[in-house]
Amino acid sequence: MTADFWEDVSTTWAEAEQLGDQPDPSANASVELRKVRFGRTDNPIAITGQPGAGKTVLYDSIVNRIGPDYRPPGQSHNREKHRTLVRTGATSQRSSVIVVPGQRSNNQAAAFDELLATGSGPVGIIHTVCWGYNTPWNAGNRATMLDEITASGEPLDDASVRAWHLAGELADFRVLAEKLAISGALERLRWLIVAVGKCDLFWSEIAAAREYYIPVPGHPTADSPFGEVLRGLTADGKNDVRLAVVPISSYSKDHDFGVGLAKQRHQFDAAQAAAVRNQFFTVLGRFL
Repeated sequence: MTADFWEDVSTTWAEAEQLGDQPDPSANASVELRKVRFGRTDNPIAITGQPGAGKTVLYDSIVNRIGPDYRPPGQSHNREKHRTLVRTGATSQRSSVIVVPGQRSNNQAAAFDELLATGSGPVGIIHTVCWGYNTPWNAGNRATMLDEITASGEPLDDASVRAWHLAGELADFRVLAEKLAISGALERLRWLIVAVGKCDLFWSEIAAAREYYIPVPGHPTADSPFGEVLRGLTADGKNDVRLAVVPISSYSKDHDFGVGLAKQRHQFDAAQAAAVRNQFFTVLGRFL
């Protein structure tokens, strides 16, 4: 049973991986979401993740706000709450989508406290990660990163910068898992999607990303540190939280590490980006 659960998660990822390699231009997502201004909302959904992981861009992609003239927003210091209309087939519902600020701050703590309050809490969480390709938002963050990489004795290169971000991403996910368990919100959670964003930057290494983010079926001792936390959070599928781990490219562009390194070129054409994005939306539609 345990192995089957993670095999199913791996199969869902593999579907997206196949579409990224061989896009089907006729495929469409089975769900439509759009932002609305008024009306009562139910079924709260949270988007969480590290600073610079692309949470707001992911939401903009979900509600189809990304077009030729789109410009990614900057760092979000406060929580964002959106009213969203969700259509799946012939049914529709209104949900509130809360984007929790990524930086460790009083704003993040307050957003988590409200989100996970006793007796409430989200029905679903999209937790955004990006395999170390976080956007470095401010000089203080970059200075801390440079100091810590220098102190470690590692050379300043794309690998050490990504490793620094991955360590922060793991710590952030542990905090989320602990807050869910301590608050009791985990008992009310229906589904969790780990959105592995910016996959257009590392598609040539997508198999390695899959092995990092998805626990190994039947072999808990072989899990990555991230996989260990995810396995514990979901209790190997025994706590009734539906789970998917899916790559997505919300908005393809070259990546600037922010410390004078050469940019990482994105590896997707428009057809690949659309195929992987539609598959993510299809998986989301199954959960909503």
